[in-house]
Amino acid sequence: MKKAKKEIRRPVETVFEHCDACEYKGSFHVLLERVSSKSSNNVKLRLKCPNCAQVYDVGLYATLK
Repeated sequence: MKKAKKEIRRPVETVFEHCDACEYKGSFHVLLERVSSKSSNNVKLRLKCPNCAQVYDVGLYATLK
């Protein structure tokens, strides 16, 4: 089993379209993670590279309705 990579905090300065870990260029998968309990409507949005599975925290949060 592969060891999980550490999540990277990365600011979005202009355009974020390549993976720093593997140099993949293209779009990313979006991961939604509840911030607190299962009943919470607040989620953290993270980006995951479809090539190497590196996860990026770009500081995005949302509230689900």
